[in-house]
Amino acid sequence: MKSYDLFISYSHSDRPLVKRLVEALSRRGIRCWWDTWEMKPGDVLRERVNEGVENASHYIVVASRDSLASTWVQHELNAAFLRQLEGTGIKIIPALAPDCDFSDLPIDLRMRFGVSLRDSAAFADAIVKIEHSIQPSHRLRAERLRMLRNPRAASVGIADYTEALLEHDLQLHHAAISGLAKMQTQRATVLCGARSANMWGCGPIEASIKALGGPLAKSGGVLALSSLVFYDSRYISHRLGAIATALRREGPDDRGAALVDEAIAAHGSILTAQSWVPVVISILTSVGNDDVQMGLRFMRDKAHGMPMLRSLGLLDPSPPDSMVKEYYEERCPGLYDGLLGEMRNSWKFPDEAGDD
Repeated sequence: MKSYDLFISYSHSDRPLVKRLVEALSRRGIRCWWDTWEMKPGDVLRERVNEGVENASHYIVVASRDSLASTWVQHELNAAFLRQLEGTGIKIIPALAPDCDFSDLPIDLRMRFGVSLRDSAAFADAIVKIEHSIQPSHRLRAERLRMLRNPRAASVGIADYTEALLEHDLQLHHAAISGLAKMQTQRATVLCGARSANMWGCGPIEASIKALGGPLAKSGGVLALSSLVFYDSRYISHRLGAIATALRREGPDDRGAALVDEAIAAHGSILTAQSWVPVVISILTSVGNDDVQMGLRFMRDKAHGMPMLRSLGLLDPSPPDSMVKEYYEERCPGLYDGLLGEMRNSWKFPDEAGDD
């Protein structure tokens, strides 16, 4: 159901004034219910009016001599008053037309803050006051969050998610990750994988890891998780746990999940990284899953981009393995470069001759 910022109630004799008002408000991003725009041939007037009042956050009555005498305007005003009595939070705003004085208003409108449309200066001031009261940016933001969370129910594309994840806004990131998890595509995995490598915002990092081990696991999520196990010491257990969850979904008797559980226990029981990192790597090497094994090879190749492995002297001296990149491009196109790009942003390290 479409929502509106403002329902416009008026007499048709005031249409030129109302047209100016609606057009000025629309240019400021305010979504108006105006019968000229909303009514279609065959619509039942009372039903459409009630629907408009029901789905608007604000109601404005353009008060003129004709509108105050109009049965339809009174019906619309009564509907707005009823919604207010029901505690919906709708705000009712009287707007004085040039032929109407404040004293002409009925008492239930005189007791409310209103605006004047009686001359050009007052009209301009009224537009500013109405916009300030409605704040359409709040609705636009809420709509954007809703669209990001529900990719199947809205006309939202991968570019919208890419843009949202570039903004320094945790709420947008959470909404984007939620929607990407529902998409269950390789491109969604690339974006979630890269976001999980971003060092900013604990909540979105954890949400990305959970999505990679859950809905996105079969779209390359396990590969992304395995590539970054030691990338950020804060989330080693998170990534291992997500890998175990994904492997366990492949079958209750999957030995790989048990091995990852063993790696988690080793990480938690051995005090120094110097001791437990080689143990965890050794355990993971025994997991019979191609994504896990290729993730480990990526990790060894790119250890210079992972401070923990670099500090432990676990750099692989051999040239970068071209087979790794080929596997990534076939398994989840864009993931290899997406992870490297985010790693370069977070931990500055030089490009390699083997990286295109």
